[in-house]
Parts: sequence; structure tokens; C-alpha cells
Amino acid sequence: TGIICAAVYGTRRLLETAALQRKYPEEPWRWNREWNAGVLHANAKLGAVALFFFALIWNGLSLSTLFVVPREVRQGNTAALLVLAFPLVGAWLLYKAVHKYLQWRRFGNVTFEMASVPAFLGDRLRGTIRIPVALVMENSVTTHLKCVHSETTGSGKNRHTSEKVLWEAEKIVPRHMLSQERRTTVIPVEFHIPDTPPPSDDTDADDKIVWRLHAETSLTGVDFSADFEVPVFDVPEGIPDTYAGPPGGGENI
Repeated sequence: TGIICAAVYGTRRLLETAALQRKYPEEPWRWNREWNAGVLHANAKLGAVALFFFALIWNGLSLSTLFVVPREVRQGNTAALLVLAFPLVGAWLLYKAVHKYLQWRRFGNVTFEMASVPAFLGDRLRGTIRIPVALVMENSVTTHLKCVHSETTGSGKNRHTSEKVLWEAEKIVPRHMLSQERRTTVIPVEFHIPDTPPPSDDTDADDKIVWRLHAETSLTGVDFSADFEVPVFDVPEGIPDTYAGPPGGGENI
């Protein structure tokens, strides 16, 4: 039943996206429902669940090495010790899954509300990260914005994804710029985006351009961090260059 529901949901999303592509052929950010709304979700809970299941699969496949390696070492095959890296990776994946789950339990559904949709190359990305918990922020918040080329090659067991950072910037948000609104902690975000990097492009899932916003800060207990995929595009033809504001964000790293 779950597989059928997932298939039906996936088909509906594909049809919905196709309809939006026909309606807004020159405005690709409108093809993504979340982007079009201008409220992006960190989805920490979903990330924790995905990591947890991946960790279970990885550990299920690699735990058998714990029984094989001692026998191989006793027989003089010390190179077999290298195989222990696999269960160690599994333990790390499980740790990351638990950490993401604890983040979700503490911080809830963190969102990034964009001041305008999309952000344009040569202009600024502005908005607010909203944490639905009134936090006592002990330190400044570090924010990163990066443009990444993600490329997937091969198939099956040989499938591999590599990423190359094409542009990156960092900005520190001091404590005095953080605020609270109705039991919500608000982190302002503002980056100047040059006009040289490529725009967002996910038309090919195996060869795409992704713009990512990351925020983090140290807290007592579980540290805060959140990630968002943000829409960054060229200014459409016919729109005057009134979007190009003065530089006012992070500087290139």
C-alpha cells in the first residue's frame, strides 16, 4: 500500500510540475511549489529518517566483517583490518542520524522565509531563518551560501556523485542582530550574489546546479544547524536591472 501511495503521489507531482512548466516557461522557480511559496523547510526530521534507514542498510551489510576479520588476522592476513573501516562508517552514519533527530526534537520545523522569490544573480539573497523555539542564543550565527555543481555518473553499484563548489560566501550574524517573535527565534540573512556563477538548474538530476544556504551556531546541549536549497536565477528578459542592489553580503572565501 505504501509503495502504491508513493507512486500515486510521485505521479501527481510530475503532472503538477509539467503543468507549471507549460504555464510559466520563463520562470523556472515557479515549477517548485516550495520555491514559489518563498518558505523553504530544513526538513531535519526527514533527513534523520533517511539517514537512519541508510545507516541500518549500511550496518546490516558491513557488520558481517566483524566476524570475518578476526579469522583472517589469525591466519596472517593483516590487510583484512582495512575492512573495519566499513562498520566504522556505519557507526558514524548512525551517530549523524541520531544527531539530526535530536536537532529536530529541539528546534522543530525550521524554515527560511525569502524576502523575494527568487534571488537573482547580481542582486541579493535576503530573508529570515525562523526557529519555532525561543532560544537563548549564546553565540553569533555563521551563515554560508554556496553554488555547487552536483554530477552523478555510473549506474548500480558503480553510481557515484561528486560535487564541486563554484562560488561560496560566508557571513557572521552577531548576537545583537538575532531576535525573537512570538516564541520564534529569528536569524536575518543577507548575501550579495555576483552575476558570474550559474543559476539553479535541476532539469537533469544527474547534472545539476544547486544553491545551498547553511546556518549554524553552538548552543548548550545540541548545536543548531540548518540547510536549505534556495532558488537563484538570472533576471528574466524584459525586467529592468532594478534588482541589482549594492554589495552587502558575505565576501568570497
